[in-house]
Amino acid sequence: MLNDTTRCFPRTLRAAFGLSPAEAIAIHVYKRPWYERLAMLLFRWGWALLLVLVFALTGCTGPSDYETDVIVAQDLQDAVMQARGDR
Repeated sequence: MLNDTTRCFPRTLRAAFGLSPAEAIAIHVYKRPWYERLAMLLFRWGWALLLVLVFALTGCTGPSDYETDVIVAQDLQDAVMQARGDR
């Protein structure tokens, strides 16, 4: 690869191979197909998605505080009415 006229080695790809700078890109970035990226996303975050689905579909979130307060107040009112009726 020594140049006969200048007696030096080529310092660029264009000098060595006659390529344009656009053709001399050595590293091409590989992008996985969408279905492989989706699979990797599910593998990485699938446990969280499964946990959210279990809580959402089984009703493990529980009643809200307002609903609980209403139920307790109704039970208390029923107990008061029974106590007044028994005397």
